[in-house]
Amino acid sequence: MSTLTPLIKEIDNLLSHCDKIISQYKTSLENLYNLLKLIEKVNLMIRTNEIDQRTYEELIKDYKTELRKETLRIAHLRELLKGAKAKLKAQLMKLKLKIETEGSISSLHVYSSSSTSIEENFIKELNRKIGEIDNLLNNLKIDEEITALVYCLSQGIKDLNNEQIIELRSYLEDISNKWSTMRSELYEEINTLEEKINELELELKENDVRFILGEYDKITYEEKRIKIERDLEKIRLQMDSIRERIDRIDSQIMKCFEVLGETS
Repeated sequence: MSTLTPLIKEIDNLLSHCDKIISQYKTSLENLYNLLKLIEKVNLMIRTNEIDQRTYEELIKDYKTELRKETLRIAHLRELLKGAKAKLKAQLMKLKLKIETEGSISSLHVYSSSSTSIEENFIKELNRKIGEIDNLLNNLKIDEEITALVYCLSQGIKDLNNEQIIELRSYLEDISNKWSTMRSELYEEINTLEEKINELELELKENDVRFILGEYDKITYEEKRIKIERDLEKIRLQMDSIRERIDRIDSQIMKCFEVLGETS
């Protein structure tokens, strides 16, 4: 019997193991997002006097404790996913090398149709799983996840072991790298909006000139002026919102690096 058989079994076990980690990671992310929504809701309730201060403090304490646990779990699972991805890539290479030296087993069919060999199907499955893990690791919801990390680190790190701190730092670096790309895109968006503002300001001046020259009557002039000024206000608010987001996330990331940097 070909030596491919033990390798196929090993790959099959690895794929099953990856599925478990992926499932746990997705569940933890969902839990984290739900906890953030609950914290936001409780903050709104205290602002609108729907709950008293003591009730608020108890709720926030409980939710932040759960959020800390979930954040630590996500950081740990991300490292497991990275390790699993490396193993998948190694097994993919081993399988390809085996095929090159021994050929394929056309008589065995797992995850396969009658026209496709077992090895070809496992190669496809390995590539698919690697892509799935890549998507999970890269699909960061920056605003939510950096907020959760801030909550987690705001409770201190003295009770964390070295492995947990390393995992949190790795998680933060992933967030920071992703944010760096997003940040550049947001500044490009600001530049585009600034160009629109310049265009509208020129339209506003042109509108004044046309009115002075008598090309526009008072009604036409006012209608155009009001519309242009509304458009300008809308764009300026949009720019302010983008800048506020950039400043907020920059500050949150820096704060997290400062806390985790205390252990370096």
